[in-house]
Amino acid sequence: MDDYATDISINYNGTALHELIDSYIYAETSSIAIVDVKINTSTRQGWQILPLTYRVTVVVNTGIIGDKHLIELQKTTQIAIFFDRGGGQEDAGKPGDAGNDYASARSINFPGSYHGFIDAEADTIDCYSCHIDSLLGVSVSMTPPPFVNFDLEVFIPSWPGFTYRSQNGPGATDKVTFNVNRDFVRIKVYNVSGSGVYSLDIQPISLTVNTCKTTGSQITNVKVWIDCVQYYSPVTIPVQLGTRNVTVEPSFFRNEWWCYTFDHWNDGSTDNPRYLPVTDNTIITAYYTVDYLCPTLFVWNGSEYVYEALLNIHAESDITVQHQIQQTLVLDGWFYKLQLRELDNYTSHIDQVKLYAVDQNGE
Repeated sequence: MDDYATDISINYNGTALHELIDSYIYAETSSIAIVDVKINTSTRQGWQILPLTYRVTVVVNTGIIGDKHLIELQKTTQIAIFFDRGGGQEDAGKPGDAGNDYASARSINFPGSYHGFIDAEADTIDCYSCHIDSLLGVSVSMTPPPFVNFDLEVFIPSWPGFTYRSQNGPGATDKVTFNVNRDFVRIKVYNVSGSGVYSLDIQPISLTVNTCKTTGSQITNVKVWIDCVQYYSPVTIPVQLGTRNVTVEPSFFRNEWWCYTFDHWNDGSTDNPRYLPVTDNTIITAYYTVDYLCPTLFVWNGSEYVYEALLNIHAESDITVQHQIQQTLVLDGWFYKLQLRELDNYTSHIDQVKLYAVDQNGE
């Protein structure tokens, strides 16, 4: 009550209103009753945290005809509920207890999400075994019930015998990530304090590359290269942990109206290609600026005309534009070939075009 009452500065007969409200609530209410609670659950889900909102309405009558004050106080808290169908031990969706050591570990599939039960006395350890038949990064996470402390261990036999551990506090998710190459992964969940149902999740590490305009709207079907393999955005693929080589198209055209030019990544980097450290599931976005095509310069690269630059030569008065060609010109027979294209609804008035070279002395 005090969190709300301190905002009220009304006095009645010399007594602060919040003191009257506190006294009234204390005298008239001794508990909060919740009736007709219906929660649909067809499977054992373990601990779930649900919001509980309650409201107290207070009407203050000062004794003056027509003078009433209506005050509504509302607060939301959280309650934890344990769902159990009463079916007994069901580790990883199978009847019975998972083994207490790696020799008797219960087999699970990859990828997968599971539940298991541990108590503080008779069943303090659950062990699992999972075969991964490819070379990739893997994430294993385990979440205990609220206020309960379980820890996680992952053992890779062929490293040889390398063990990862995560030992966070009560209610906290334990997680390890690692690379594995066609091997069995052993997983152990063990009790530190408390009892209850935990969730266990084993998934591949993924890299997601998105492409957007600098205004924020998404662009699709942009060429993306991850470790020199081509995809189209948006793309999400499983990858190994470590440094990944990521490249996006530096520029491209849409509908012969717009030129999209790479500007920056979401972390501010302007490198393209770039070397991206991947330590967990990673999402990265390439942002593009969009320009009118008026007119556009293309150069011959030996097999096709490729984009060189956007030349802004639309002006009300005479203008001279000088552009230093960035691409390597390739002879087609005896000639270097370039194209100027007007691709939008404007008109470019060009008197002459000169192509000249500058030597190392600037001449």
